[in-house]
Amino acid sequence: MTPTDLAFQIDSEGATTRPRSTPLVSVTLASFLAALGGTAGIPVPDAPAPTAQVFMRPEEARARRRYKSPIESSLDRLKEFGKYGADWDSNGALAPEASAINAALRYLTSLQPWHPSPLATISREGEPILEFDDGDVFSTICFRRDPNLGIMVELYTKPSRDGASAYDEGLIGEENVNRFFLEKLKLPTAR
Repeated sequence: MTPTDLAFQIDSEGATTRPRSTPLVSVTLASFLAALGGTAGIPVPDAPAPTAQVFMRPEEARARRRYKSPIESSLDRLKEFGKYGADWDSNGALAPEASAINAALRYLTSLQPWHPSPLATISREGEPILEFDDGDVFSTICFRRDPNLGIMVELYTKPSRDGASAYDEGLIGEENVNRFFLEKLKLPTAR
């Protein structure tokens, strides 16, 4: 037996290099394989490729789909709204402005998972709206394109229980708008 063939044994006093008794079967099998020249002398037939197919019921397939976060769902909804044309509700609604949709999309990408969950919707005027309802406070952010000024936001919040609602509007990046985002909505500012 060579030093590398020694088995290690752990006892209550620590690791030792005392050889452990080896069962006769494993020594005999090892001697037999060595006499054959290792395992290379034993032919192994080629295994056929697996042919089984896995079929899932539709409800199983739905259950295995990746869960979409509310932010991802709102991004998808806004992208879909961006494809709407005029009269998308068959009642005279205006087509959404691409710049307002893009501003709402850009804002959604600044949200983190710990922020209240957004729900993206659209007004009859084609303005993208983000709604937030965390159970204590309901808030909305409406993105509107002003042809002369740029992207305006209308901000609204109302506590679910007793309390006064608050409203403000202005251009993205204005001091009053940023203050409302941070203090009233408790959300990041829009860029």
